[in-house]
Amino acid sequence: MRSKFILVSILSMLYSIFIFSQSDKAIIDFLREGYWIEFKKVEGKSTGWQPRSDELVFTDNGIVSKIFKSKEKFKLSEYSMKPRYKENETIIIFEATGKNKGGSILHWSGMVDGSKIEGTLKWTNQSGTQFYTFSGGRK
Repeated sequence: MRSKFILVSILSMLYSIFIFSQSDKAIIDFLREGYWIEFKKVEGKSTGWQPRSDELVFTDNGIVSKIFKSKEKFKLSEYSMKPRYKENETIIIFEATGKNKGGSILHWSGMVDGSKIEGTLKWTNQSGTQFYTFSGGRK
């Protein structure tokens, strides 16, 4: 009897892991199409170029910003995400941090709600730290 209980417990746990990993994959597939975003500076000294618009692309391992990849040589910003379910919608809360070879750091924090995306970006480089909000939609 005890061995049946243990077997059922293990199978239940494996099923939960499978379902969770499948839902993560579906979320990543949904995000993979990318988002156009517009930036608004909210704090920090303006030095050098300033981001105005961008394309964010989610991959299996992180976020790629096309403008920061091009201008600042950022590759992938590793992320964590937490899906929240409400009625028939999935809202995805994400955070990502990336560092380039020059020592600059990007910290993204945001939310994807259907076709809309919004959040904040903290960009730290040799000139200081700048804060932005961003918002946009699917490509």
